[in-house]
Amino acid sequence: MSQVTYDVYRGSQNRWPVLHTITRTIQPSEVFVKITHSGICSTDMHCIQDEIALGHEGRDQYCPHVELYGWHAHDTGSFATGTVCDQTSLEHIPKDIDSADAAPLMCAGATVWEILSKPSISHGDRVGVLGIGGLGHLAVKIGAQMGYHVVVLSSSEAKRDEAMKFGAKEFHVLHRGEPVSEEIAPLNHLLLCTSGRVNYDQ
Repeated sequence: MSQVTYDVYRGSQNRWPVLHTITRTIQPSEVFVKITHSGICSTDMHCIQDEIALGHEGRDQYCPHVELYGWHAHDTGSFATGTVCDQTSLEHIPKDIDSADAAPLMCAGATVWEILSKPSISHGDRVGVLGIGGLGHLAVKIGAQMGYHVVVLSSSEAKRDEAMKFGAKEFHVLHRGEPVSEEIAPLNHLLLCTSGRVNYDQ
């Protein structure tokens, strides 16, 4: 067994990342992974005051022996120069996908994929996406590629061109406090990808 040394950024009580150097012994089933890119998520802001390695988007959330971010392995995070993982929890990134593009897929991409890949959603279904931020824009892209009729619901016109370029079939502006327009045909499914509160009575 060999040892590896790498740097991680931990949160701190003053809400500023602090660099720590970690030395670990690699176990027989583990591998060292060099980290070049990482996504960023609101969860990182929740953990910024905790003295744990920041960045949960490199962790495998679905392995049989899952270690939940923030509860186990406080030196493991994707805001680092490297990490040690069990080899069974890793997924190969195809060569034609740049690491900068792959990193956000570990959180935002996985979140919307979990819903869009449900067997209850069929090709051609009208799938609404409320909010075009980190989650929403990936929901539009992935949903369009899966053959869904993606309907974007946004609070302004600002992202219309972007949403249509991503593959949306429709774009509608919803104004707070106003009822939903009758021009919008019923949806089969709706993904809430906004951080704002939703009035379900509208």
